[in-house]
Amino acid sequence: MPSPSNPGDRVPLANASNQCSSPGAADSDDVSAQLVTARLSQRDPFTIVRHLIQEVGRERYRYEVQCTLVEPEQTATGRLWSRSINQLSSTISVIADLTRLDLLRVLAFTQKQLRRSILNLLDLPDIGDILNSLFADAENDTTLGAVDLRIATVPMDLLALAFAQLALSDSNPGSAGMRGAFLELSSILVEDYAGEPTLNLALALFLQHICALHISTSNRSRALIGQAVQVSHDIGIGKRHPEGRSLAALRFYVLLCFADQYCAMIHSTVPFIKTEDCQLSLFEPLLAAYPQLRNLVEVIALDGLILSRLHSTLNPYDNIIALEKVIGQVCARVGRPLLQASSEEVRPEHAFDTLVQIHVFWSRIMLRAPLLLSGDYWLSSVCICVRAAQMLLSNYLRILRPGLRVLANTALSAVGDQLRRELLEATSVPSTWRQVRRITTSVLVVFYAFWRGEVSHDEAGEAAATAALLLEFERTRWGSAIDEARKTIRDLSNISGLDMCHYLEKILHKDGDEYLAIFLNRILESEQPHQEHPQNATAGLTINTEAQMYQPWDSTAAWVFLDWNLDMGDFGDYMPQQY
Repeated sequence: MPSPSNPGDRVPLANASNQCSSPGAADSDDVSAQLVTARLSQRDPFTIVRHLIQEVGRERYRYEVQCTLVEPEQTATGRLWSRSINQLSSTISVIADLTRLDLLRVLAFTQKQLRRSILNLLDLPDIGDILNSLFADAENDTTLGAVDLRIATVPMDLLALAFAQLALSDSNPGSAGMRGAFLELSSILVEDYAGEPTLNLALALFLQHICALHISTSNRSRALIGQAVQVSHDIGIGKRHPEGRSLAALRFYVLLCFADQYCAMIHSTVPFIKTEDCQLSLFEPLLAAYPQLRNLVEVIALDGLILSRLHSTLNPYDNIIALEKVIGQVCARVGRPLLQASSEEVRPEHAFDTLVQIHVFWSRIMLRAPLLLSGDYWLSSVCICVRAAQMLLSNYLRILRPGLRVLANTALSAVGDQLRRELLEATSVPSTWRQVRRITTSVLVVFYAFWRGEVSHDEAGEAAATAALLLEFERTRWGSAIDEARKTIRDLSNISGLDMCHYLEKILHKDGDEYLAIFLNRILESEQPHQEHPQNATAGLTINTEAQMYQPWDSTAAWVFLDWNLDMGDFGDYMPQQY
């Protein structure tokens, strides 16, 4: 077995050294230089760390890692032959019986959600006026199903935006199906739109992305971001055209940039928005009007630089060091308010900075994970990855712990709409597949370092117990799809001699014995074969029908943008001028 001082003797992932696009790098004897020039898909932190765990597990413990973290597929939603609601697929027909007053009530709840979130930054048209125009010649009891959208006087891009906004609402029980119906109707209107690109069209696509993130697949939400970026650039936003420099356009574009980068970083893909199209100078008019947004703008500038370097042909070690210096300065700034926060609770004014910390610690892992396969930079890289992984797990526990308290008082089989609302109210952050990947990657990093003698027994045990707890929260949405990850944590704990009960008790000691017993039972339950159920073709948006507990979250649609506090400090002073 190669020693920890030279893990580069191993065979890199998928012969990554042969994938160099730079002849100079290909001829180099430095394995790390070859790895950082490999295709980005081979730099995915989860893939790299899983490979390292697999390698050591086979040789030392004869253990095969089964965790693949493949996002569950959604059932296909039928496309429509007509835009008359009564003739639509079963997915969209859910909203066919809604009247104008019903739609206005849904809208009122949606607007209440948006007013308390950063999405309130968007300059959205008055959807109430649009709905009134849509039903202008109809009786009061006329339903949406009776309205022929093909001859409506409202422009199709504006209609698409209206229904996309309605898709953000969880105004009544069972609203996952209703939200899915509004999303599908908005999507079809966008597809059938044949006019010139407009800001309304871009806004509709962006709101569809936010909704799809919670009730559809990552591929769909990612594709919608790409479409929104294309439309935005077509109308001059991000290209320094005068029409793209309006405050309304920039307020939208700053959120679009962050969403694009967030997707790119978790999926190890190239962002749709290039670095030169999201520089600080572009947002100067926005910062003059909204100085409280500087944190967000600075993060966008930093992430753009990181992603650009990650995707460049050459990414020498000096570049990584320079980026890490900036990341460290950002962490120093956003870490200050967290010093004043309770160790148990996340106050609303600290929620944004906690999410920023998660973002930048994941950036550290993205930069350093490929170097875990190298020789020269292995030690510094494993230390940085371990610390970043520990901070990710700690911050996720900080955010999600109130939700775990809600779960502790509820039988898992009884999860429903009301509990999902309680979970959102407790945590302000919904479950996403990105969280599952980051949590699992982080705990694998710690296990790998433990096996290499770089992490103590207690540190490994606490990381394993924390990840196991966090995946219980994620299970409320993803169900059996994360069973492999849960089993892997249990298996790795067992073969590493870690007493999960001891470390769970250490984390939960303030919550009482009954609380601890509930999670011990859930986390350490014996493996039971799951009976697979056919997916619900009517709803088209659930993962499976297992006690109806794994439906997508009804209680949020605004992703990480919801509940972000706009009154935040400024860490822009730490950004070098050229960034």
